Amino acid sequence: MTILIILGILLTYIHQMSPSPILSAIGEDYSIIGNDALLNMSISIIFLMMVVGSIAGGALEAKLGTSRLFVLTLVLVTIGLAINFLAVNYTIFLVGRVVYGLGFGLGVPFIGSAIMKWYPEEKRDLMTTINALFPFFGTVICFIVMEPQYNLFNRNIQLTFGVWGVISLVIILLWILLIRDPGKHLSFDDTAIADDTEEKPKENVYLNLIKRKPIRLLAIIFICDFACYSYIATILPTFLFEMGNMSETTANLWAAVAFPTAGIVGCGLGGIITNRLARKKTTLILV
Repeated sequence: MTILIILGILLTYIHQMSPSPILSAIGEDYSIIGNDALLNMSISIIFLMMVVGSIAGGALEAKLGTSRLFVLTLVLVTIGLAINFLAVNYTIFLVGRVVYGLGFGLGVPFIGSAIMKWYPEEKRDLMTTINALFPFFGTVICFIVMEPQYNLFNRNIQLTFGVWGVISLVIILLWILLIRDPGKHLSFDDTAIADDTEEKPKENVYLNLIKRKPIRLLAIIFICDFACYSYIATILPTFLFEMGNMSETTANLWAAVAFPTAGIVGCGLGGIITNRLARKKTTLILV
């Protein structure tokens, strides 16, 4: 179960920034080279749908259950990547990114709920740390893999993205065949929380949360953090390629080292400090 969850959620994070290492190639292939605003939309267009998916995920989980929400997440991701495979023009490519973004958004409430429902208390900190590492590991993988993969597939944009849909489809099939109802196989004391049938959606849950000052402050902190993360992850490989007089492969490798790899180290240290001190506020101050 854990392996499939990690593989599924990691795949969504790989493609969060996956156009970034080959933005120039995407521009040439779809004849929009030089139009940076339109080109960067291949990444930024997913974020609105991620918000929609994240908000809708809670209500969908109450109706479908946590396990089916995971399947729906990967189904939309697979469809989005399949659309990329069929993208004969840039508009269709963006449509695929929109569908993928919706699936990505559903994965956000899924992983939080799965950690609380399917793992005992002593394992939740570990899974939470792994969840926090997903963006960095996903970005490292896409920076390192996407450009060589693009060359391997004879510089075919559609195949470069579409082949990942096969991986997503395999994860879906394995989950359906092997992990039918995770909540019924738990052995720890919190099994009551794992029963999806007893869960009822709370009214105005987001409104009630945003009324709390600590939640508002955390939201501002993470909005600022993600804005910086998204901007750097989008432009860094192309910036190093164009301004650093590097090859595409070298630029992507240096981008992976300079940004997400350092983030992995910081995220790991944050988890260690939090566990050792048993105080989350200290780590947040360091951030």
